Amino acid sequence: MQYPHPIPRMIQVSFVTLSLVFLLIPRSHGASISPTTTTTIPTSTSSVSEQTTLRKWRLEQSHYYTLRSTYLTELFNARLLSPSSATSASTNLLPPAGSLSFTPTLQSVSTLDGTTLARPTDYTCELSTVTNPKTCLYSFDAQPGTKVVAPFGTTHFISLGALNRLRRTDVTKVEPMWHSKYTILQSWFGSSSTSLLSHVGLRGYLVSHWLLDTRWVLKLGLGLGLVVVLVGTLPVWEWLVNKLVCSQLFWDKWMTWTRIANSALPFKLLIAQVSWKFLAGKFGTLESHIREQIVDYECQILEDCVPLTVTEPDDDDEDEDVDTEEDDDEDDDEALDGSEELEFDSLDEDTEME
Repeated sequence: MQYPHPIPRMIQVSFVTLSLVFLLIPRSHGASISPTTTTTIPTSTSSVSEQTTLRKWRLEQSHYYTLRSTYLTELFNARLLSPSSATSASTNLLPPAGSLSFTPTLQSVSTLDGTTLARPTDYTCELSTVTNPKTCLYSFDAQPGTKVVAPFGTTHFISLGALNRLRRTDVTKVEPMWHSKYTILQSWFGSSSTSLLSHVGLRGYLVSHWLLDTRWVLKLGLGLGLVVVLVGTLPVWEWLVNKLVCSQLFWDKWMTWTRIANSALPFKLLIAQVSWKFLAGKFGTLESHIREQIVDYECQILEDCVPLTVTEPDDDDEDEDVDTEEDDDEDDDEALDGSEELEFDSLDEDTEME
């Protein structure tokens, strides 16, 4: 075949050359996929050694995948639960109180030697009385008239008020009270059917959820209360400021406060920062004091609302039981006397007939 131009002839020669090169290069059985090894993947017609190599390669890849997933999970939880992320705008994505992480981690699924994973449990609520005192875990006998709770089927009691107060002050010490055998926080103070908070009603819900669990609500309410008090007493503050500014003592100290009033801006900012820290510290102290009062009120709500699961018989019932037992004894004595009299009568009749 004749070509009018030399360019198509060159293309044909190049194509033939490349075809010969590809035919001369030996082809391998597969390609390397492992990120750390150069093992080739055998085909279905491979020998036994190549099949063993394939199984080993697949096992290594499974190990690499598991290790990579574990590492990424730990990194993911550590990043999202760090203090910097807790103050970011995505705080609604944080896990609920009491949970350790978003997904299972090495810490959440690991236990010490000889221990088992914590399990949910129901509660036993009893009343400590003078005649039947209850011994608590980290204290002596509970005060008479107070309710005590323990995991179902055990006698490891703790007073209801002390348990709730410990939950509010240091939540990390609640479950170790029972050697971390039970999920106390989730079972008794969560959303499960055995929760103690299911008996507190609307009043307990507002106190527990809005004032104590949601801390910004308490801070906001306290701040609004202080603003209302300040606005209500504003005429008094105006009168005090006018008296101070017009007093002779204030102008006698003119050489002292004029240096502060005419100082540079950085010094004024420093004074404002120190004053803000002082006021914030006093506000935090006031908030802690009010929070303690609310916690005591929550403990009282739990004492009033949580029902008893084990009750003792009343004294009136005991007296009635004693009276019935005495009546039964008297009836038995009367019946015994009547039977003896009948026996004597029958004996007398027998002797008369003889």
